[in-house]
Amino acid sequence: MPFAPLTREVAESIVEAEVSKLLARRGLTDNDCFVFVHKGALRQVVDAAFEARDGARGVKRFLEREVTSLLTDALASGGRAKLRVFRVYFADGSYRLLGEKLEEAENPGQEPPMARLLSASVSELAAELPKSLALLDELLAGGALSQLAKKIAQLTTQAAGAAFEGEASDALFHTDALRTELVELHDRLERMVGRRSDKRPDGDQAQGQRTPHGRDQRIRVPRGHHDIRSSFSARGAQHELFELHARVRFLGEALARLEDSSRHRVLIELSQIGRERRRLEHQGRGGGLLLALTRAFGSGFGELAEFSARLSDGRVRYGDKPQVLAELMESSGSKIEHLVLKIVGPLVYDRFFGETGTHAWTTTAFGSELVRVVVTRSETDVPCGALIEAHLEQILRFERALDEGLVPIPENPLKLLPMVRRLTYDPPLGSDEPERGPLLVEDYRLGYVEEISTRSLEDAIRRCLWLGVGTSTQEGEAS
Repeated sequence: MPFAPLTREVAESIVEAEVSKLLARRGLTDNDCFVFVHKGALRQVVDAAFEARDGARGVKRFLEREVTSLLTDALASGGRAKLRVFRVYFADGSYRLLGEKLEEAENPGQEPPMARLLSASVSELAAELPKSLALLDELLAGGALSQLAKKIAQLTTQAAGAAFEGEASDALFHTDALRTELVELHDRLERMVGRRSDKRPDGDQAQGQRTPHGRDQRIRVPRGHHDIRSSFSARGAQHELFELHARVRFLGEALARLEDSSRHRVLIELSQIGRERRRLEHQGRGGGLLLALTRAFGSGFGELAEFSARLSDGRVRYGDKPQVLAELMESSGSKIEHLVLKIVGPLVYDRFFGETGTHAWTTTAFGSELVRVVVTRSETDVPCGALIEAHLEQILRFERALDEGLVPIPENPLKLLPMVRRLTYDPPLGSDEPERGPLLVEDYRLGYVEEISTRSLEDAIRRCLWLGVGTSTQEGEAS
């Protein structure tokens, strides 16, 4: 049977496959290295190394001679770093490397205010509920609710006149949202602390709870506390109680800074820096790290006002409803390369400012993923789509310079920022229902290391977000 000559498209696919095999070698993955070969360099490999009669054999030899030697020298001379990124490009007749080291984010040296409760047991956290209720009582006794009511009334009055514009409208939204949350949280804590149960003669109830690591633990709930299971899932009780205490502290901060409108709107940019070619995003049911960050940022930390996403095929998607974003993540989540979220709500900037940096997810079996996060105050009404377009122009300018060997090379819009957090987690596979597995959290800015038992990456991300409550005050972010 006669065979037609291989087309250039087939040749390029063979070269890409061989490059993928090269980059998946243990010498690179064990050293936590991400390697990207730019299009111009790939085209050069096709032109210089591919022979139809040899297929992949000539490509392998060429890559070993021209690219592997570069990477070997770079690894030998680069010292140790948490993670490294190398970009292979072709310029002035030779292959070259552009390398970056990923350093840890700086820890300010102060323990987060919420750290005291982070590892507390369910019974210890339950015993703290009266203290959190007392803090809310103090806020309300100090006139916080009446001040909020007056501010809402003032803003509502403005709404009837022509002077009521964007800034006042936002202030009304944030003030009303804070008032609603304050009242609801106070009522909830009051019910939890005040509810009694006399099921046992001695006034105590014996309960079987689950620790964060899934082990059974018998605890006593003293008279005056209700059954924790009526408000919290048994497995997640510790995490949920911790979040409850953190929310109380957060409300106190929000009341103190309500007048600063710049803190109540943020733009969050999430960019896919790298995902190893073993398609890590398909491992497990939650998708990749970018999707996990998006879900965590959008759950209980403000309202989504707008979003824009650029997919790997060049399409751009827009929306202003959480459901639309959820549908996009479900249908095309693995294709999202750049996502911009506009989130509004009381003190959302303080909640997210510490997320700026590089986030990493590593596994033992399926490779790693890096996501670059940038959080900025949204003081002007900049459309998310405008940021997508500007970012793409910068990427194309940078890649064109590498592909064409232009000098000087412009700044890389995806350059590595200090590593904020690293999650080491192998999602359990082969089950219809997601199972719990150990996840190691290393948050460098907060100085927090813990292994938890979880079903998803976003559980760990949410835990870090709540642990960060109060750190903006510590680090002088009020300026």
